Amino acid sequence: MFQLKTNHVCAIEDPRSKSFLPDLPPDPNTAERLLRYMKKFILVTERNPQSLEFFRSTAEIIAERKKQVQENTWIIHPFSTFRLYYEMWMAFVFFICLFYIPLYAAYRPVMINHETFDLILNLCCIVDIIITFRTGYPCTKKQEIVMKPSKIAKHYIQGIYFTADVLSSIPDIFSVNVRTNEIINYLAMFKILRSKTLLNYANRTFYFFKIHGLVYQTLKTIIVIFLLNHYFACVVIIDMLKAGNSLENKYYAMMSQVNAYMTAKNIPKLTQRRMREYYRYKYRQKYFKESRITKFLSENLRREINYHSCRKLVQGVKIFGNIPQKITEDILTHLKVEIYLTGDVIIQAGSQGDCMYFIESGTVKVSSPSGKEICHLEDGAFFGEIALVTVGQKRTANIVAIEICELYKLDRKSFKKCMEQNKELYKKIQQEAKTRLIQTQNIESSFKREVTGKFSVF
Repeated sequence: MFQLKTNHVCAIEDPRSKSFLPDLPPDPNTAERLLRYMKKFILVTERNPQSLEFFRSTAEIIAERKKQVQENTWIIHPFSTFRLYYEMWMAFVFFICLFYIPLYAAYRPVMINHETFDLILNLCCIVDIIITFRTGYPCTKKQEIVMKPSKIAKHYIQGIYFTADVLSSIPDIFSVNVRTNEIINYLAMFKILRSKTLLNYANRTFYFFKIHGLVYQTLKTIIVIFLLNHYFACVVIIDMLKAGNSLENKYYAMMSQVNAYMTAKNIPKLTQRRMREYYRYKYRQKYFKESRITKFLSENLRREINYHSCRKLVQGVKIFGNIPQKITEDILTHLKVEIYLTGDVIIQAGSQGDCMYFIESGTVKVSSPSGKEICHLEDGAFFGEIALVTVGQKRTANIVAIEICELYKLDRKSFKKCMEQNKELYKKIQQEAKTRLIQTQNIESSFKREVTGKFSVF
């Protein structure tokens, strides 16, 4: 009689563990070991759930592996370990693409600093195109795996995905102007055709991690519902933007052109951020051409509009206090708006002065030529008048914006014209200029003595 042994240890080598690759030399180097590992990584394996569905037995899988090794090519088997993990990764990439692309289409004008993220996504998709050309595909009619490069290329190019993959993966760096940038953004929508691929990859990932039944159906339903709701929401947002305020649309269109211009000119990131900040502050997300609006207005209407638009300045600047409105209107017609960002140097000490400024909003720092801080000037203050009222006097202080400042500039020619008709105002400005000049000189002298005293110790 035969005795049954329950603790049998098989001494025969499991054929499933055999790769059929040539043995390594006695003393293999790192490169040889790495190449062998990579080769095994692209061979068909029963670890890939698809191989167990496509082939009827383990023997067929082993025969397929032997055939692949004998062909001695670097074509990736669709049921390999590499393909298994790669499809998990691409499921994540496609999910991000299908989420991000409609979102970008809806919010493109206001999205900033997205270029690097766009480039990474596009590079992942370009790599996927290359890998697809190097991956075999199952032919269900003949029940075989096609591994010939020419047939793989023909199958991929003639399919529905090749054109969509190429058109939707063009990086923004290839845009030469605003028009081509818009075309590239519209072509990216072809990536939505990969929705079915995403679901297929997700199915295989769930199967590999043994997620079945109700949990599997729930996760799959969540993905589908989430993406559909996301698409519909983006479509609604796009329609709202198109039907909404035309001034905002013009602003977003202008910002899109600004972004494309900065990209084409290779402007540094810091300067790009400052430009966007400038436009946001200047237009308040509503773009209009003021010159076209006021072009056909009468002189009286223009003066009145200018006065009311500058009423905050008139109310804030003390020297305008007891001056008749008509004289104030005359001064305001000569003012020009200028916007300075945080850190901008408005006036450099020692430079030739040809204008003065009134602060509509913001704060500036006043410092002596040696860098000693004197004071801060805020809404309603003015500066730069010393060089205009004192003959031969250059700028006596440095003026730097410490936040976004909206200033009104009055140049020398307009200053003289206004002051000839307003002697009282000129006296006020002249008195203020003398006081500030003395204050600046005293602080500068004190600072120099202090510095000299410190150095004399050594």
